[in-house]
Parts: sequence; structure tokens; C-alpha cells
Amino acid sequence: ALAQRLAASGTEVAIFARSEEKLRAANRTLPRPAYAESLDVTDSAETRDVLDRAVAGFGVPDLVVTTAGVARAQW
Repeated sequence: ALAQRLAASGTEVAIFARSEEKLRAANRTLPRPAYAESLDVTDSAETRDVLDRAVAGFGVPDLVVTTAGVARAQW
């Protein structure tokens, strides 16, 4: 919902997800196409590479919103 509002206001949006299918589906809901790339945040080298490419294309972001999380059972 946030990416939709930002894109509708004219903001350049970049979205990331592990699943290519979910990423394409999310991009289709936006009023204009976003920079979209798959990303597994549990892989720090991959995360760094993907974010470096996004910064190279867009510049340093004004806003970053993360919703990813990693949990490990502590039983």
C-alpha cells in the first residue's frame, strides 16, 4: 500500500522480494512500474550488491522502508 501511494504521488519506487512471482505481482499493482529486483536479505553479500545497483540507478534514497524479518527458534 505504501509503494502504491508513493508511486501514485510521482515518487520513484524500488521494491524487493525473495519471490520473483510475488515481486512481479506487486509491481503490477503500482500505478507506474517500479525498479524491482529479487533479494534474499539473509544473504548479506547479495543484499549489498542489489542495493548498490539500486543506488547506482536512483541515487541515495530519501526514504527506506523495510518489512523483512529473520527469526530463529530458541527452543
